[in-house]
Amino acid sequence: MKAPQTQAPASASAMKVQIAGFNVSYTANQAVVELAFKADNGALASVRTTLLWQDGDWKGVVADSGAPLEEPRQVRDLSGFILWSGA
Repeated sequence: MKAPQTQAPASASAMKVQIAGFNVSYTANQAVVELAFKADNGALASVRTTLLWQDGDWKGVVADSGAPLEEPRQVRDLSGFILWSGA
């Protein structure tokens, strides 16, 4: 007999976020992409990821555990970001 499937309850406090801006810096062998997010409560945060050019493709750099190297950080405003709009 098959066990019944259960769904996780929807969280009443689930926060929605939208990309609000980005930055890209790069060399021939490395790129750093930073995305800024705006939460539905108005808070801003960004997360940065590093990519390396290896074997003809961009590869994400992560810790040995597979976790991202950097945690999201709170940002005061979108100064310095290229704004992402229309989504």
